[in-house]
Amino acid sequence: MPLTVEPPPLRALDAGVIEDARARQLRHRRAGAAALVAAAAIALALVALTAPGKPKPAGTATAIIFAPAGPTVDARAFSHEGDLAFVSRGALWVLDGSGRLRRVASHAGYGAPAPAFSADGRWLAYVTSSYASDTTRLWIARADGSDRHQITWLHDPRMIGWSPRGDQLAVSARSDIPTGYRGVLVGRQTSVWLLTPGGSRRRLMRASQIDGGVWSLDGSQLAVASDSGYVYGRAPWVASLVAYPIAGGRPTLWLRLDSAATFAGGDQNLFLPAGWWPGWGIGFWIVGAASDDPSVLDGGGIDLWHLPTPGAAPRLLGKTLANGTLSPIVASTTGRLAITNEPPGSQGARPLWQGQQVERCSPATQRCLDVVQPPGTVSLDPAWSPDGSALAYLVGRASNSARNIQDQNVVARWYDALELWLYKPATGTSVHVPAARGAVTPIWSKTGDSLLFVADDGLWLWKHLKGAPVEIAGPLLSPSNWNSYFAQIDWNGQFAWSR
Repeated sequence: MPLTVEPPPLRALDAGVIEDARARQLRHRRAGAAALVAAAAIALALVALTAPGKPKPAGTATAIIFAPAGPTVDARAFSHEGDLAFVSRGALWVLDGSGRLRRVASHAGYGAPAPAFSADGRWLAYVTSSYASDTTRLWIARADGSDRHQITWLHDPRMIGWSPRGDQLAVSARSDIPTGYRGVLVGRQTSVWLLTPGGSRRRLMRASQIDGGVWSLDGSQLAVASDSGYVYGRAPWVASLVAYPIAGGRPTLWLRLDSAATFAGGDQNLFLPAGWWPGWGIGFWIVGAASDDPSVLDGGGIDLWHLPTPGAAPRLLGKTLANGTLSPIVASTTGRLAITNEPPGSQGARPLWQGQQVERCSPATQRCLDVVQPPGTVSLDPAWSPDGSALAYLVGRASNSARNIQDQNVVARWYDALELWLYKPATGTSVHVPAARGAVTPIWSKTGDSLLFVADDGLWLWKHLKGAPVEIAGPLLSPSNWNSYFAQIDWNGQFAWSR
C-alpha cells in the first residue's frame, strides 16, 4: 500500500546534540544528590517510586535519577507489567510486576548475558562469559531470578532459544573435531540439545559444526543449519538446513549445498538461520566458508533469503545485519515482515548511519516496500505490533562519514537524536512520536498497546501509547565503555521482557 502522508523533516542534529548535552549535564548534577538517598529493599539498589507533587505537563517524559551504585527502578510505574530482566553495569537484575528487584548474577566477559524468558513467562535463561577461558556458561532460573542453577554438563553452550509453545530450551554445545591436518583438533558447536527447567535433556542431533537454528511457529520442529565436515579441511563437506520434529520422526531436508557448489553465482555455502515466519517459511543468511567469522558477520549487511517450503527455490529478501544486535528481522502473527535493508551493492562494514532503510514486506505479494523517512536520514530497528496493525521504527540522521565511529560521545549523540515513528498499514501513513526521542529497540506488549524501549542508557515504558513514556530502570551500560562496533551496540542483549 503506498504511503500517503509525508512526515515533517527531522530537527537538525546539532540542535539535538545541544539539547541532549544539557539534559545529560542536569542528570549528572542530580545524580550526585542521589547519593544521600538510603538504599531500601536491596543493597546497591534504589527503588524510585513516583513522588507526589506538582504534576508534569502532558507529554513530558518522566525520568528517574540513577543511584551512584547499582540500578534504579520505578517499581510503581512497572506494576502489573510482567517481569523485566536487565543488565546494569555488568550485573543481571530482575524487576517483577509486584515491584520486587532481585540481583541475579554478575558476569565477566565481552558480551551481555542475553536474558531470555520462556514463552509462558515462568523461566529465565541467560549466559555468562569469561575472558580467561573464552567460553560461556548457561544458567536457568525462575522468572523472578530465584533458584538459579548452572547447566554444568554443557561445554561452551550457545542459546538457540525457548520453544514458542513450551518450556523447552534449545542450545548447541561444543566439542573438538578433526581438521584432517595431522590429527589437529578444533573446537566447534557440534550438538543440539533440548533442555527443560526440571532437568531433563535430550540430544536432538549432532554434526561436525552447528551454524544455528530456529523454532517453527507451533514449537513442533527445530530447523538446524549444520556442516558435515570441517569447512576449511581438504575433504568435501556438505551444508544443510534440516527441520527436526521435536516429538521424533523423520527430519525434513529444506536445503543442501556441497562444498563445491555455488549459491546465486557466488561462493556462498554456509547457512545462518534467521527465523521461521508465517507465510514466508524459513529465512536464512548465506555466507562463504571464508566469511564465517565475527568481523564479517558483525560489520555489514549479508544477503537474506527465505525458503517458502522444503526444496523450493530460495528467494532473496534483502541485505541485513546478521549479528542480532540491532535491526532484527521481525514478523507479526499475521505474517507481516519488516527488515532493515542496506543499499544495493554495499560491501563491508559500515556505520549504522550509512544507507539503512526499513522495509515492510507482505506475505500476500512476497514484496518489500520502503517505509517513509525524511531526506537525509536512515531508518532501522523495525518492530511489528503482534496483530500487524502498527510498525514502530527509528529514524536518524544519515552521514557518509566513517570517522570517529569508535568515539563513544559521537555514537551516544547519534543514538540520542533518533526518533520513533509509527506506520499504520490501515491508512498507509507514518507519524513521528516526539515523546520517544532517542528510542532504541522498541518492543511491543503482548496486547500491542504499549511499547518498551531503550533511551538515554535506561529502559522506558510508554503505556497504552498515551501520555509520556516513563523511565523504568537504568543505567544499562558501563559509563566509559559501550563496546560499540561500527556504531552497533548490543541493546537486545541487555534486557528481556516477559509481558
